Amino acid sequence: MILESFKENNGEAEVCSFCGEDKASGMWMGSEKTIFCCKNCAIQYLPQLMADAIVGGTLESEIKDTEKRPVEITQEHTILKRFHSAFSTALIVKVRNCH
Repeated sequence: MILESFKENNGEAEVCSFCGEDKASGMWMGSEKTIFCCKNCAIQYLPQLMADAIVGGTLESEIKDTEKRPVEITQEHTILKRFHSAFSTALIVKVRNCH
């Protein structure tokens, strides 16, 4: 979620949950906690976090099975497609809010 709507409602800029230094430009509302992220951490660190979370949940024996690779390992195309869709949507929302 783009952070502008959050700042309008609360009147304050949050600090990035990852680096703890820069002002956040995006946020994700979890079930118990809101996570804030600056642009730099989104580019530099979130891709690795996503990869670690996807691969980390995969059993080593599943990776070694050459006959049937696990679904999460074969879904790179889907992940990239969803990212591009989310990126485009966020950009459209940003442009619409500029007017």
